[in-house]
Amino acid sequence: MAYSIGLIGMILVKILAPGFYAQQNVRTPVKIGILTLIATQLMNLAFIGSLRHAGLALAIAWARASMRRCFTAA
Repeated sequence: MAYSIGLIGMILVKILAPGFYAQQNVRTPVKIGILTLIATQLMNLAFIGSLRHAGLALAIAWARASMRRCFTAA
C-alpha cells in the first residue's frame, strides 16, 4: 500500500530520464538520483522505528515522488 504513493513518480522518471540523456545531459539525472538516494536513506532511518517495514516502503515512495518533482522542475 505504501508503494502506491510513489508509483506515478516511478513511471514519470522512466519517461523523463531518457529525454535528458537524448540531450546529452547526463549530470541532471545523476544529481537527482544521488539526492534521492540520500533522502531515501534518511527517511529509512526516521521511519523504521515507528512504522517498521511499511516505513521502508513509505520512504522509497516519497523519495520517488520527490524525484519526479525534481525531473519536472529541471
